[in-house]
Amino acid sequence: GQYIPGKDNKDYLMAKRALTAVNFFVESSRLEHYTAVYLINILNWKPSNFGIVSLLMNTVMVIFQTPAGDLLDKLKKGKKTITGITIIIAAVTTVMVVWTSNFWAILVGKIIEGMSSTIFLPALMSLLLGISRSDVE
Repeated sequence: GQYIPGKDNKDYLMAKRALTAVNFFVESSRLEHYTAVYLINILNWKPSNFGIVSLLMNTVMVIFQTPAGDLLDKLKKGKKTITGITIIIAAVTTVMVVWTSNFWAILVGKIIEGMSSTIFLPALMSLLLGISRSDVE
């Protein structure tokens, strides 16, 4: 039968609010444009150095996106844990430019950020689809 979530289903509403909050606070674009301005204008990085960091991070994201999505589709348990861990990793690597201006440290951090982003975005979408589906098995 069809299941249409309503205001009387507290679990549904709680899950919907929680995922809306996660979706609001998770920055999927990694604040890259603000990072560029900060590194180039405040820390006096060469624009080409930021370009290298951005290129490698986004290349890693493209390479790992399909395998990460496939892995998450095959997982039966642990999606919430993986999502939480990768969100924390992405959050730390996003703000690491405040702690260091070292090119190599930021390069490695941003590559790790790219890898974690390719995991948490599909995992978050999977969780959202699981909550918003209209039929209950």
